[in-house]
Order: sequence, then C-alpha cells, then structure tokens
Amino acid sequence: MGGLSFNERVVDSVTRSIDSKYGEGVRQVLFWKFQDLTKLEVSDIPKKPQLFVECMQQVFGAGAASIERTITAEVCKEFKITVQANPSFTRAIEIAKSKRLKEDLTGS
Repeated sequence: MGGLSFNERVVDSVTRSIDSKYGEGVRQVLFWKFQDLTKLEVSDIPKKPQLFVECMQQVFGAGAASIERTITAEVCKEFKITVQANPSFTRAIEIAKSKRLKEDLTGS
C-alpha cells in the first residue's frame, strides 16, 4: 500500500492495468477524454466511476467492455475483492470503498 490514499490506489490500478494490456497511449487518450468530457481530474475517477465508464464507451465503443473488465480485475486484485460474478467497474469501486471504510472503522 505504501500509504497511498484510496483514490491514488484506484488510479494506480487503472493505470497499471491499461498500460500493461493496452499501452500507455490508450491510457493517455482515455484520461485526456475523461478530463475533457467531464472537466474533472484523473484523481476524480474513483469518485465518479460511472462517468469514467461512459467515457470509455464513447472512446472505444464495444471495445470498452474489454477495457472495463481489465481495469475491474486489477481493482479487485488491489483491494482483495473476491466476488462470484464479474462486477462492473462502478460496482467494484463501491465494494472497495465499503471494504476500505470497514477496515478504517474496525482497524483490520
């Protein structure tokens, strides 16, 4: 963890997964488009995951589903989320947030 905030861990997971599977160029385009369309920063992705997914869909069309699965898997790995079904990116962020809150409250 290295003391990273929740948002930093999410953005790092997204960055890592896109860079490793699709390349830095794809990530740069996606992050730029997110900022351009929403007027938000990349650091806001964990606060507005559905907007990020919508941005992916605008940029990549049907291919967005594959990218979403890739980043969701990395977020699940980062936050040690085990689920039976494949959650959406938005759902994975919700689960990670609630897990993080529980850990903060219980100290575990």
